[in-house]
Amino acid sequence: MRSYTSSTGVFPLRNFPNCPRATLVEGSERDYRLVLADDATSRLHDVGRTEMTGIGVTLLPADAIISAVRTAEIDRRPV
Repeated sequence: MRSYTSSTGVFPLRNFPNCPRATLVEGSERDYRLVLADDATSRLHDVGRTEMTGIGVTLLPADAIISAVRTAEIDRRPV
C-alpha cells in the first residue's frame, strides 16, 4: 500500500475469523487507517467488533464506504 502513497485500507472481506482478522491486526500494527465493511463480512460477532474497534478499525456499512470512495474520487479530479 505504501507504494501507492495510501495510508488507508478498506476491507470488504468475507469470513472474519480467518484472513480478514489477521490482515486488520497486522495493518493496525503498521499504523494504517483501516475500514471494514461490517455488513459484507460474515461471522463478525460482537466480540470481533469490539476487538476491531479497540485496535482502531472503523466499521461501516458497504454503502457508506462506496459513497465515501466516490466522493474522494470526485475531490481528486483535476480542475
